[in-house]
Amino acid sequence: MLESPKKKKKKKDRDREIGTIPQMSIVSPLLFENTIEDSVPSNDVALEKRKQKKKKHKRDLSEAMEVLPEASEAEATEGKIGTLSKSCGTENLVCKEELHDCTLDIGSGLQELDSMYIEELKEFIPSVAQKSTDELHKLVKYDLPRFREFKKEGVCIKHGKYSKEELRRLEENVADFLVLTGIDSSAKLFFPSRFPEERAHIVKMKNIHKFHLRMSAGICRPWHDIYHKGRRYFDPNNRGRFTDDEIHSLQKLHTLYGNNWMKISELTGRSSHSLEKRFSQLSQNKGPWTQTEQEDLERAIKDHLLRLAEPGSQGPMVNWDQLYNNLPWAEVAKKVGTRSWDQCRVKWMALLKKKMTSGTQVGRGEKSLETNIKLIKALYAMEIEDVADVNWEDLTQNIGDVTPYYLQTKFYRLKATWVPRWQNKSFGDIIDFLYENILPQLEQKLHSNHDRSAEEIENIGTSQESFLVFHV
Repeated sequence: MLESPKKKKKKKDRDREIGTIPQMSIVSPLLFENTIEDSVPSNDVALEKRKQKKKKHKRDLSEAMEVLPEASEAEATEGKIGTLSKSCGTENLVCKEELHDCTLDIGSGLQELDSMYIEELKEFIPSVAQKSTDELHKLVKYDLPRFREFKKEGVCIKHGKYSKEELRRLEENVADFLVLTGIDSSAKLFFPSRFPEERAHIVKMKNIHKFHLRMSAGICRPWHDIYHKGRRYFDPNNRGRFTDDEIHSLQKLHTLYGNNWMKISELTGRSSHSLEKRFSQLSQNKGPWTQTEQEDLERAIKDHLLRLAEPGSQGPMVNWDQLYNNLPWAEVAKKVGTRSWDQCRVKWMALLKKKMTSGTQVGRGEKSLETNIKLIKALYAMEIEDVADVNWEDLTQNIGDVTPYYLQTKFYRLKATWVPRWQNKSFGDIIDFLYENILPQLEQKLHSNHDRSAEEIENIGTSQESFLVFHV
C-alpha cells in the first residue's frame, strides 16, 4: 500500500528524532563530567572514558606504591581524615572538614591492595587484615612510610594509653601549628564545624601546612589514632562527672534525637564522645546479675568467639588473648538487653578470671599474696617511669592465667592501699615504694602462712595458650 507524501514526511521526522537519542541503557556518572561545549557523548565515547579513568586509578596506585620507600612528606602524609570505630560502641568520629581533593587518589575504586604491603603492615599492626579496604588504603599511603622510619630508629609502634611524654609532644605539635598558621585555638583545629565563619580558612590552613603530619611528628602511633586522641584531649566540652540534671536532660534529648550525638552535643555543651559513653552506662538494671543475664552474656561472647575460632581435635579453639581482646561490647550489650556495655565488660572479666584459673580464688588469701608479690617484682624489673609503658599483656604471661584487666585492677588496689599520697607520686616512685617497703612485708606474711621457698613462689602460675570455645 502506497503512503501519502504527508505520512512519509512524518515518518522521516520521527526516525530522525529517534536517531539523535544516545544509547543510555547504562548511565555512568562519567557521562556528566564533560564541559559545556561538548555534546552528549555516544555510548562508545562514554565507555572509552570509563576505561581511561580506571587505568588512571591503577596508574595512580602503582605510582603511589613505587614512591613509598622514599616518599616526601607531602606524598606520605597528605590525606583525608578517616573514621575510627570503637569496640565499646562509641561514635564513629568523622572529620568531614578534611574530605577535600588534597591528596592523590591511590585507587579507592580498587577492592584489594598488593598483598606485599598488607604483609608489611602486619609487622606493625597485627590486626590489619580485619580492617576495611578504605582503612588499608590510608594505612599504606599515610602511615607505612612513617612506620618504616620508626623501624629504622628501632622504635616500636605504640597502642593503648598515652604516656605523659606523648601527650606533652602532642601539645607541643599543636601549639607550633597554631603559631605557624595564626589560628588562635586548638579546638578550631579539631572541630572546625563549630566555627562556621572561620571554617573554610581553618581547613585551608590545615591542608596547606599538612596538619596531620605536623600533629603526629615524633609520636609513634598511626596518625589517625593521634588525631582522634587530639579530638578528645583538646575538646573544651569534656567536663568531669555528669550531674543528675545533666543525666535527666541527656535521657530527654536522646528520646527526641536518638543517637544524633553531634546534635545533643550542641544542645548540652558536652562532647559527643562523653555523651554517648555516659548514655551507654544508663542501663536498666543495677546490682547483682541474674542467672538469665549471665547466661545471655556468656552466649553472646561465645557467638563472637565461634566466628574467630580455629578447628581443633576436640572442637573450635581460640587463643587466650581472644577471650578478652577486641570484644564487640556494643553488640554484646545489645544481646544481653538489660546491661550497659561497660557492665558487660566488667562482668565478663570477673567470670573470665574464674574460668582461666579453673575456679581458683586468685584474688583472695594466699593466692592473692603470691599474685601481689609477682606483680610488684615484675613491674620493678621493667624499670619504666610511665604507667602507659607497661605491657600488661606480657605481664599476664609472667603472673599466670589472669587478664590484663585483672592485673591493672590489682595494681590500683596495691597503690591505693599501701602507698601514702600516691596521687602525688610518679609511677616510678610508686613502684620503688612498693618494692622497697611493701614487698618484704608481703613475702614475710606469705612465708608465715605457708612455708615455701622463694623459688616455689616464682614458679606459681602457668599460662594456658588456647581454650576450647565450648568450655569458656
